[in-house]
Amino acid sequence: MPQFDIMTFFNQVFWLLLIVFNFYLVVVRFILPSLAFSLKSRIKHLKVTVDSR
Repeated sequence: MPQFDIMTFFNQVFWLLLIVFNFYLVVVRFILPSLAFSLKSRIKHLKVTVDSR
């Protein structure tokens, strides 16, 4: 079975780690800041709306 082939095991681990690391960087660098900004602006807007009542 190819998943147990010792010749390709380290190559698969290398690519897996590379892809996971890149995905982590994209999430931390681009997705989380925009999500945090959206949540902060939503909370701010809700506070203004509640205070105006």
